[in-house]
Amino acid sequence: MRQVPVALVFSALFAAGQPAEPPKQIRLEGAVQNLSGEALSKATLRLQGTVPQGTTIASYTVTSGDDGKFLFDDVPPGRYFLSAEKNGFVTQRYSSPTNLGGATLTLRAGDTLKDLNFKLTLAAIINGRVLDPDGDPVAKMSINVLGANYVRGRKQLTSAGFALSDDEGRFRIAGLAAGRYYVSVQDPRSQFGPPPGDDQPVRKPGITQILVTSYYPSAVDLKSAQTLNVATGAEIQGLDITMRKEQVYTVRAKAVDQSGAAVPNSSLAIRSKDETVFGSNLGAMVNPPRSPDGNFEFRDLLPGTYILQTAPQSPTFARREITVTNSDVNGITVPLLASVGISGRIRLEDGDAKNAGVTNIGLSEYEIPGYNNRGGRVTADAFQIANVAPAVYCVSASPMAEGLYVKSVRFGDTDITRKPLDLTKGGGGTIDILLSPHAADVTGTMRNAGGVPMQGIRVSLWPRDGAGWDAVGGVKSGTTDQKGTVLIGNLPPGDYYLAAWEDASDGLVEYSEFRRRFEREAARIHLDENSHLAADLKLISRERIAAELAKLP
Repeated sequence: MRQVPVALVFSALFAAGQPAEPPKQIRLEGAVQNLSGEALSKATLRLQGTVPQGTTIASYTVTSGDDGKFLFDDVPPGRYFLSAEKNGFVTQRYSSPTNLGGATLTLRAGDTLKDLNFKLTLAAIINGRVLDPDGDPVAKMSINVLGANYVRGRKQLTSAGFALSDDEGRFRIAGLAAGRYYVSVQDPRSQFGPPPGDDQPVRKPGITQILVTSYYPSAVDLKSAQTLNVATGAEIQGLDITMRKEQVYTVRAKAVDQSGAAVPNSSLAIRSKDETVFGSNLGAMVNPPRSPDGNFEFRDLLPGTYILQTAPQSPTFARREITVTNSDVNGITVPLLASVGISGRIRLEDGDAKNAGVTNIGLSEYEIPGYNNRGGRVTADAFQIANVAPAVYCVSASPMAEGLYVKSVRFGDTDITRKPLDLTKGGGGTIDILLSPHAADVTGTMRNAGGVPMQGIRVSLWPRDGAGWDAVGGVKSGTTDQKGTVLIGNLPPGDYYLAAWEDASDGLVEYSEFRRRFEREAARIHLDENSHLAADLKLISRERIAAELAKLP
């Protein structure tokens, strides 16, 4: 019989009887100041999860003390955004001048992050009135301050502030960052219908001139509107917006099946094709009207080009372009196509795909970011995606184990590794994704002129041939840590630009026209499979970024 030393037995029994070691706590420390370096007390610090945990998104708040300092302790591991807000100041995310973009903090058990500091800027305020063409005040109008934002490499106008006009037509919008803005006004009933208890305006027969969505000072489109330059902490008074009364028209359409018969209980929405104001029709698009007999009537439309389409993730799909000139448009038929199913599998070179860590395959639509996105869970090495509309998509695999990259993506016999998946001709199919365990990575270090590490600096890398492998042109970004270091991994081999930005959001860096302006300043690097490149980063200044941003169309 094999003898076991008594000491070893005692040691094992002693270890088994010990309580499990408690999980290591996560701590985050920092301070909030104004631009002069003075401490800001009673600021709210919000740590918000980037992905849902169950049915809710994790969110934690603390308040800064009299010295401006704050502390989060015992935070669960995860990925978070950190923001600071205080009345009279612009709400900021960490490493961003506003509440957009910002660094993602990946927190692991035992992490302690210090010097997560904020310098808040004074917020601007706009005061004004909404008037009709006769100069009379208009109440209950929706006013939006619209600033340029960049979503998946596209320039869009998003709301930076919102208000409703009072009974004297007056409005006040606070909390604005310095910048260049458009100001719009519209009747909210034209998009969402009257609120509960409010009346739907009655239109006299034959009267088709109404107050339409207008832009400061009195324009019906952005081309004719004036921008408003808002300085840090400024308070603008007397901004009058005169709404335009214009001739409007009606589009009457019918949802039909492939035989031409009306489709009962169907839904359609309408949006402007050349709309650059993100989300201005989003409510109507996401919750479009339903018709028991398949007939639809869209009223109050200005001349222009429009898109009729179904709601996102619908079991049927339609998208038809129409043009409104100087009369109503009648008799439009909109064929509803059946959504399709996509199946596929994941393979790993020299290994088992079950070890790749991929749990989701995503399809994101090009034309409207976030509108018709679909996804499928990966089971073993296979996946199924249901109710996919016949549109154009980017294919993604996430998350992915360290050291892997997407080597090829095929849809049937077609290689779509560096181009989108086009399903506009209808029909489903099979996607084959091949992963390689030989990814490259880049480690960058950012220090100031005194050699001190710079934390919270965004670093981006993108293909020099301009052929990205995803919806954002192949841009991969990261943020420097407390040591001024960033790691960007899971990279395919190839030639890249590498740049560090003092003040640029992910969305802006994903805008190809913006990146093109900095190609001479960016470092040029080459990566082979399994490359591990270390690079000293050169910072592109906030002033340089602002100068080029002002030149963008």
